[in-house]
Amino acid sequence: MDSQVQGDVSFIDLLQGDAEMDNSFLDESQQASMSIDHSQPQVVTARTKKPQRGTNFSTEEDKLLVSSWLNVGMDAVQGADQKHRQFWERVHKYFHEHKEFPSDRNYGSLMNRWSTIQKSVTKFTACLSQIEHLNQSGTTEHDKIQKAKCVFRSENNDVAFPFEHCWNLLKGEQKWLHHGNKDKRRRRSSMETSANVTHTPDSINEGEGDNVSHGNNVDFERPIGRKAEKANRKRKERPSEDVVEFMKKKTECLEEARVQGEEIIRLEKEKLQLEQKDREKIMDIELKKLHLQEFELQQKMDMERQKLQAEQMDREKIMDFERKRLHLQGLEREEKMDIERKKLQSEQLDREERTMILDTSKMTEVQQQYWKARQNEIKECQESRKST
Repeated sequence: MDSQVQGDVSFIDLLQGDAEMDNSFLDESQQASMSIDHSQPQVVTARTKKPQRGTNFSTEEDKLLVSSWLNVGMDAVQGADQKHRQFWERVHKYFHEHKEFPSDRNYGSLMNRWSTIQKSVTKFTACLSQIEHLNQSGTTEHDKIQKAKCVFRSENNDVAFPFEHCWNLLKGEQKWLHHGNKDKRRRRSSMETSANVTHTPDSINEGEGDNVSHGNNVDFERPIGRKAEKANRKRKERPSEDVVEFMKKKTECLEEARVQGEEIIRLEKEKLQLEQKDREKIMDIELKKLHLQEFELQQKMDMERQKLQAEQMDREKIMDFERKRLHLQGLEREEKMDIERKKLQSEQLDREERTMILDTSKMTEVQQQYWKARQNEIKECQESRKST
């Protein structure tokens, strides 16, 4: 029996811890501790029957869940005196009323998913706070976030931060900041008293229904209550003379501001006109300067062109002179070659004539045959020259 009671207490403490993290907007002085009821079928079912795991949450579902938690929690009229279950039933209703994608998440699935998101985002916020406290110069906001991701990974068994899309929605919301500071104070108080207090089943205060205890040691400024919010709305619905006077003064201030604004605009226009005239004068001077530079450049180009033309003419004269000189040299070479050719021909004729009139009577028979053959060759050559 004692072991069963201890098991029920552990399960209820777990639910109580999640409820305290979720319902930071509730009035702490009106909440009581969750009671132990061994006859509750819900607790027995949760301990004995393990629910089947559904599909993973998508990014759109996470964002809508965070938006639902913020919107339901920040409703000043309805969000102050809610029980834990009532709060999550309203979150479940808001989720399914505003979804734009297929989803059949139930009450418990949304609550468990928020617990996972809350735990991970809280750890990442602590990592980012450590990086910001270092106050490193030259570090941008993006650099701090990247370093915080590295710290988160190193402190969570090399697991990356998976809920940056949720953190981006929560980081600037007053409800989340109030919730995070409140959770820090609760943990600090728990650490201070855990060494001296032993938790037993008898030490757990009994409450009613699903109310969740949040402790009484938080001195944060509580959000506006339901009655105050209703009173504010009634005052807005019934304008009084103070409101009329205020609107009159506001109208006068706006008119004065409009006149001042028009005067400022007029002065700005005059200033812009003067600046425009100065710019036009400067542009005119620069334009004249550019024209002058262009004229000087054109003159230089003309002079260079004339110089190149003169050099070209000189080169053409030199080349013409060289061509004539080479032509004369060729003629001289041809004349010399013609003279040499005629000289060789004359010598050839002289040798042939001497060969033809050579007396072979006193020669041997072999010599006579040789010279006879030579004479025949000469005759053939002479005939061939005559024919050509």
